[in-house]
Amino acid sequence: MTRNAPALDYILCSSAARTRQTLESTGLVTPTVLIDFTSAIYQAHPEELLELVTAAPPADRTLLLVGHAPGVPGLAEKLAGPGSNTEALQNLESKFPTSALAVITIEGQWTDAGDGAAKLVDFVVPRA
Repeated sequence: MTRNAPALDYILCSSAARTRQTLESTGLVTPTVLIDFTSAIYQAHPEELLELVTAAPPADRTLLLVGHAPGVPGLAEKLAGPGSNTEALQNLESKFPTSALAVITIEGQWTDAGDGAAKLVDFVVPRA
């Protein structure tokens, strides 16, 4: 994951034990990254996750959301719009396995995130 994820400013992570363990195992946590653990991610629908993303601090430009299916895969599909990597989108829609990483870019502020308002740049699965 450290080879495929950009440097992070902010992490939103489900407070569930398994997601906390997954986050710790990524090698992405550094002393300069703000981490918010929240139970709001657990069993959240894509729309609820989008509310969390759009509320992210505007100064934090790179965000990692660590959560659960079907919410996180649904959010990634919801955000992916024009200019997205077609192969990555097909793979994401086919299967979003545990510890997969969808790299998505949004122009503007987090508040601009919405249906089709982002580009899916890459989709990386653990076996890759």
